[in-house]
Amino acid sequence: MASTDSSANGGGLKITLVKSAIGYNQRQKDTVRALGLRKLHQTVVRPNNPQMRGMVFAVQHLVRVEEVDEAPAKTNRRPGAARSKAAAREAAPLPMTGAAAQAEPTTTTEGRAE
Repeated sequence: MASTDSSANGGGLKITLVKSAIGYNQRQKDTVRALGLRKLHQTVVRPNNPQMRGMVFAVQHLVRVEEVDEAPAKTNRRPGAARSKAAAREAAPLPMTGAAAQAEPTTTTEGRAE
């Protein structure tokens, strides 16, 4: 594991899963998942804070850790997520096709479409 110097808290931790969690207890498997590691040899960068260091310490026999200078950029969306609902609403509507596009809306005497 990397050094535990508290003055290095400005950067990030580069964490790589080097050993499978199969055969270990569920708590360790959950910790690996909470770190964002799903596949063997996958690498993630996490903030260098006491919470992350504690998680890494709990599974230090399964991961390799390096300190990096820059902390990970904070994002408001999870990886692999579809675009936001607001972005989907702002997108241009799809043109109607088929019978629905050809049907004329009927109007009432008040001028509203039905």
